[in-house]
Amino acid sequence: SIGADFHVETIDMASSADLEAAAKTFIDKFGGCDCMVSGYMPPLHHIKDTPSTNGELWDLLVYRTARAHFILFRELGPSLLEAPNPHVLSLIPAPIADGKWFAPHVAYTMGLFMHGMYTAGEAAEFQNPSEGATIAGNTLWPQVPVYQAHGEVDKRVSKSQCMKPDIMGDAAVQILTRPSREFTLNYCLDAHVLKAAGVSDLKPYQQDPAVPPTQLAETFFTRRLSDYRKTNNQYEKRVSRDDEDPSVPGFTDRKLVIPDKIEELSLLWEEMNWQ
Repeated sequence: SIGADFHVETIDMASSADLEAAAKTFIDKFGGCDCMVSGYMPPLHHIKDTPSTNGELWDLLVYRTARAHFILFRELGPSLLEAPNPHVLSLIPAPIADGKWFAPHVAYTMGLFMHGMYTAGEAAEFQNPSEGATIAGNTLWPQVPVYQAHGEVDKRVSKSQCMKPDIMGDAAVQILTRPSREFTLNYCLDAHVLKAAGVSDLKPYQQDPAVPPTQLAETFFTRRLSDYRKTNNQYEKRVSRDDEDPSVPGFTDRKLVIPDKIEELSLLWEEMNWQ
């Protein structure tokens, strides 16, 4: 219906040959690569605590997934370098040094963050000091959980408290159409990106638009801004009003001023999560 052409392959992530062949097939079919979008979501029954994670499962959660991303980027990199606006976008949260995200499933969390760190490393490696980024590398994560991914993990979260997958797709388009030389090395949240792009009403993205923002769930791997304000004076300076912004889901009790530029939003998020 959108006039797009698709190619799907089933491969063994542990096989370098499979990954390399998949990248070659893609380039041969489409004549090149303009962007690479990757995610990380193992089967739910593989997300376990340490006593339940054996060596083979650790390899899958940490080693194989990060390795697959690395190999695909290595193989697609030459084609990306020839693209007019090359981007690598990983659907990964910013790394957070908070034990509550490690304790229940440390191997899963390590794999998730390693994936995001690869993206940052790739963006840093392919930067031209005089001209900016050659290949942009950014990450994107939902501020409010997307039901398909999150609802099955946490049974305490109902579908009505979540967002539709469309919000991540629209936010990804905003990032991937930004000039790669200007927008790179950012950890982004979908609601922030769309708000900065001029989308003032996010209710159409909710699974149930009748649910007020204060009752929406909070996704995994985020820190509440209210907690952050208590411990970081640099971020305190960014908070300059006491009223609430009801247009941003999940932020009505946090008194957040939304900057005008995506760069400022992403910088804010990067600072918040690397503390």
